[in-house]
Amino acid sequence: STQSTWESFIPLFSRKTSHMSAPPPATSSAPAAHTTAAATAVAASHPIASHPPFHLEVAVNAGNCKRIDPKDYGVTERTAWVKLQVGADKDHIREEKSTTRMNAPTLDPIWEETFTFEILDPNVDKLFTTFYLGTVQLGVSGEYLLNTLVHLKHTYKGMPVMGGKIDLTLRALDFGTPDAPIEDDMSFMDFL
Repeated sequence: STQSTWESFIPLFSRKTSHMSAPPPATSSAPAAHTTAAATAVAASHPIASHPPFHLEVAVNAGNCKRIDPKDYGVTERTAWVKLQVGADKDHIREEKSTTRMNAPTLDPIWEETFTFEILDPNVDKLFTTFYLGTVQLGVSGEYLLNTLVHLKHTYKGMPVMGGKIDLTLRALDFGTPDAPIEDDMSFMDFL
């Protein structure tokens, strides 16, 4: 049998052989392997609602604004806090909540607080966030659309503030786009 010179140098792992091929994809309608019992229980306890009020979960995690000089902004008190508001716009706020005022001498407060808001229409309502050091607002208010959230999926949002950012996580509890299951794709094994 004649074989070209380059074919003799093909490594064994790149040749597709019948005993090494990936199994055929499953045709079952069972949930993907990554779905856990806990995730299924959460989804069952928070089904997508058909009518308002809907519920939005907002977690305010931590902040970092070390790259500012507080004196330049008239800050005399280093207590950091975030004001959260929900409404159609800043002139029509329906609900307002605030984080705990954290002593932040190094300008890196950690809150790890979670809030729940009632949402009347995810296509109209927005979340507004404002960061304060003492009584001084730093930067402009953040504005977040809610109609792009995926049902029960934690969505990270970084709120820019002067000299840093505030870490937020949004989660649509009973509204939003249904999360598409991730299929087990073993196509990366095709080279074997």
